[in-house]
Amino acid sequence: MLTNDNIEQIKDCVPAERSSFLSWTFTITWETILVAALTVLTLISRLWALGARVMSHDESLHVYFSWLLATGKGFVHNPMMHGPFLFEATALMDILFGASDFTSRLVPVILGTLIVIVVPQLLKPWLGRIGALITSGLLLISPFILYFSRYIRHDILVIAWVLLAVIAIFRYLEHRRERDLLFLVAALALMLSTMEISFIYLAIIAGFLVLNGFANNRFSWETWHASPEFELLILLATFAGFFSSPIALLVLNPIWDKIYGVPFVDLQALNVQGMTWSTGVIGVRLWGLLALFSVAATAAGLWWNRKRWLKLASVFFLITIPLFTTFFANPAGIGTGFIGSLGYWLSQQGVARGSQPWYYYLIVFPLYEYLPLIGGILATATLFIDRKAIPAAQKTFVAFLIWWAMWIFVALSLAGEKMPWLSTHITIPFILLSGWWIGRLVKKIFEDTNANRWKVIVRSFALGGTAILIIATIRTSIAANYINYDYTTEFIDYAHGAPGVKWALNDIASIADHTGSGLDLKIAYDDEVSWPMTWYLRDYRNQVYYGAEPNRQALDAPVVIAGPKNWAKVEAILGNRYHRFELIRLWWPMEDYKNLTWNRIRYALTDSSMRAALWDIFWNRDYQRYALITGETLDPPANWPLTERMRVYVRKDIATQMLSLSIGPTMLGDLPESVDAYASIQRSVAASQIISGIGLNGPRGLAIAPDNSIYVADTGNSRIVHLDANGRVLKSWGNRTPDGQVPPAPGTFVEPWGIAVDQQGNVYIVDTWNHRVQKFDRDGNYLLEWGSAGQVSDGPDRFWGPRGIAVNADGNVYLTDTGNKRIVVFDSNGKFLRAFGMEDQGQLNEPVGIALGLDGRVYVADTWNQRVAIFSNDGKFLDSWPIQGWSGGSLDNKPYIAVDAQGRVYITDPESYRVIVFSSSGVPIATFGQYGTELDSFELPVGITSDVDGSIWVVDSGNNRLAKFNIGK
Repeated sequence: MLTNDNIEQIKDCVPAERSSFLSWTFTITWETILVAALTVLTLISRLWALGARVMSHDESLHVYFSWLLATGKGFVHNPMMHGPFLFEATALMDILFGASDFTSRLVPVILGTLIVIVVPQLLKPWLGRIGALITSGLLLISPFILYFSRYIRHDILVIAWVLLAVIAIFRYLEHRRERDLLFLVAALALMLSTMEISFIYLAIIAGFLVLNGFANNRFSWETWHASPEFELLILLATFAGFFSSPIALLVLNPIWDKIYGVPFVDLQALNVQGMTWSTGVIGVRLWGLLALFSVAATAAGLWWNRKRWLKLASVFFLITIPLFTTFFANPAGIGTGFIGSLGYWLSQQGVARGSQPWYYYLIVFPLYEYLPLIGGILATATLFIDRKAIPAAQKTFVAFLIWWAMWIFVALSLAGEKMPWLSTHITIPFILLSGWWIGRLVKKIFEDTNANRWKVIVRSFALGGTAILIIATIRTSIAANYINYDYTTEFIDYAHGAPGVKWALNDIASIADHTGSGLDLKIAYDDEVSWPMTWYLRDYRNQVYYGAEPNRQALDAPVVIAGPKNWAKVEAILGNRYHRFELIRLWWPMEDYKNLTWNRIRYALTDSSMRAALWDIFWNRDYQRYALITGETLDPPANWPLTERMRVYVRKDIATQMLSLSIGPTMLGDLPESVDAYASIQRSVAASQIISGIGLNGPRGLAIAPDNSIYVADTGNSRIVHLDANGRVLKSWGNRTPDGQVPPAPGTFVEPWGIAVDQQGNVYIVDTWNHRVQKFDRDGNYLLEWGSAGQVSDGPDRFWGPRGIAVNADGNVYLTDTGNKRIVVFDSNGKFLRAFGMEDQGQLNEPVGIALGLDGRVYVADTWNQRVAIFSNDGKFLDSWPIQGWSGGSLDNKPYIAVDAQGRVYITDPESYRVIVFSSSGVPIATFGQYGTELDSFELPVGITSDVDGSIWVVDSGNNRLAKFNIGK
């Protein structure tokens, strides 16, 4: 047991600076008790039900890429998603605590708590002791600050760094200590590594320092040069300068455009998520600007104070470079960070995401932050009315807060993109002003005991009114954060994730448990629901992302999820084997405030029923009365005007075994049972010859030459392969066109899909994604080309993703210009002759395969019209017949067509893994094929043609082989 003697002996053995710690005592005061209570309440309010709310679109992006980093899959800084700090810090939370909705929101919780508790204490010299405590209380209950402290975005993070920078600046203005500059530079580095709104903050802070400097130093250079304002401005300018080179384009581009007719560097070149701008003339100019700004910043810093600046610069770069390069794993982060961050942000200003009016914050901000708004106005009035009684340091700080509040509001209102989360940036200076004002009011009430009666009445009235506003704010904050958090009846968020997402996820988990599949359950989802489903389905090992191109293989799953654009495609494949459930995936707040006019404002103020309806929305987020007046359907979560829905498809044999599903009430009626119209004519036909093992990669088209040799468009390898009739490779030619090469070099390809041979043996290639036709001789020697990317209005030789090609006996070339939905005819030298398939009954929709009959008729696989369309050789529409098939809209579901010597028409049905045979009049006479690798099976049948013997050759793209069939009569 320790005695006093023992303690004294220990003290004697410990150095003086450590022994002082042993004798340190902690004094408990009312202030420390209040700070402790505020800390507990802050942590509870930030952590309570933190994982309950559905991840929004943006949140799911942030957490997913953080999770990839945490699981060793890497991270590359992307200017579209702002700075890297959020991702790397969130990845650390995932590593420490595992990945979940809860843990992935811990970074804003931590920094949000710092803002509430630590920042006001550090601002105590300017807010006052009471003011600091009240400021903490206001930050604790603020609806915006609370909501976005529980939301995985950059705003709370950058606000924390800005507040620390402000603290460092005001400390330096008073004490001029070196440690405050180190503190400032670290905060600057973190700001610039978090979010580009930092540039607005830097402009606001620098503007105030200039004004404050002139107030203190006037026009005396000697005084200015020796002032703390000058030193702070040097640091802001030099370190921000390393990230600011793209701003020079705002000056250079108009000058360059006037002199040379083109901008120096079009800002849209930086409207990319990577480094595509980094090479060529644009790259040289942008890297040059970065070098120029860096040299200028360094020179200015060294001129100011060589030793001090280099020490501060080491701190700055020890933070920014590791963060942007993901700790040196991504060197390209230097470019995406020091050039791309500001460049992308500037290029996006004209986009105006959300299309909000200039007065947006005048609508949204007072709905939640009415207390700091009123407090900020009263604080401003107090500064001007009672400025003589305010201490000098407080006076300067309050003036700065007013400056900050005014300019952040103006800047964000002028910016193209206006979003509710940006209101947090407006909220902070108003809360600081309110905290200072209320603290001063409370102090006067308790200390100014000699005040006259009227002052007592006014102060008591003000304090009582403040108390009422505090209670109302608590109510508003609780409703927004813990009651309506998933509901778009609140304006506090924009693209809300709707509760239906988690209902569906809970049911998917139940299905996984019920079937015994666990995390091996196969779930297929599309491009429209990919966010947040990419995040939420991350642990399911058999998840399948099919994008906008559903196919049977991908959709062979117990659960399928799809957005509206893909419903028809998906349901055509699933048929009535699945129950369908329709839910709201994403929804937006009501936007009736757009396009306000004075008449609308006058009506809202003067009509009693409208006033009552608007009060219901303001106070209770109740839209019933407003819906009756406007005739809108406002009944969340079932009905809401601004929504994006999704459908969840559950296989019937599984759904019927489940006792209940959360999404059960959203079930739609079953689709009618599909009947295969060709079932009675199904035949089992084995291939008489298979050509494989020759290195094909996703081939598409093939053609038989007059000498019976075979030409194949080896699409995935971007080449042409020439085979003899036995499958021996005679020659191959072509390679992939280098990315960005304009015009593409002759003899190179980007995924050629179609191929045809004329009677002289010349080979015509549809170079699909170079949007052109290339002509070669029989040995692969380049002859000529025609066509380029464009729309019909751009010219007759403008194509978009052409697929099929055929040549008639006269040497005329028929081409399916798939993306432009037409057939184009040229002579053998590429001279345009005519185009058809764009009018009336003959209007095509996604034409792919094309074949020419011996009678001169033109047969077209009109994919999305699900028919074979027939034209005369001069383009007159003759007839069509329907196809039961071609229902999937995927890139692979592109059918080809052939006609044999007997006039029979063969079509491939890629995602039904079969070939369908029709008589010349359109009567189906046979089908053959199924899914598989056997001789009678296909994995993806696409290109098809007939040879001189009447045999049919099919390109089995999925199996990377060619198959020959003899089906007889």
